[in-house]
Amino acid sequence: MAGTRAPKQWSLSKVETIISFEAWRQNLQYTLSLDQNFAAFLVDGFTWLKKTNANPLRGIADDGEEVAEAKRRTVAQKCTHLDLMLGQIANYCPIISRNTIIKNTTSIAKIGRYVTNSNEYSFISHMTAPHANKSVITMASIQDFKKINLTDEDINRAKIYLNDLKL
Repeated sequence: MAGTRAPKQWSLSKVETIISFEAWRQNLQYTLSLDQNFAAFLVDGFTWLKKTNANPLRGIADDGEEVAEAKRRTVAQKCTHLDLMLGQIANYCPIISRNTIIKNTTSIAKIGRYVTNSNEYSFISHMTAPHANKSVITMASIQDFKKINLTDEDINRAKIYLNDLKL
């Protein structure tokens, strides 16, 4: 298995099946974990602070003396590596704002939540795709949804009365 490599990473699209989303997420996480500079940020439970003017170091500290000198990194190096890793994730997740991923996330788990349950996009589960006759997960822009303005007349025309249905 030494010669086995992960498939080339692909961008997440607005329409994904549950399986394709998980494959995308796992492949990206595996690919990033191969770089030792990124691996520490991928560990379950590892968190950092949002990147702000008041918090440019994100609550990250220099490695202490308990880390071998050859592997020791400064806070500046860690922050640079974190920004690079988040930039790579943003490259393959164009459906979420790059700024959201780079500046607002606080963990790998939080990135997953942004993708599956953010204010900008949301998964709508088990929607049937008429062209494929199978269940898919579709991401829809909630911001676009909020722009829909229905009048009372539109709502009244859209009502379906059981008596009007011919079964």
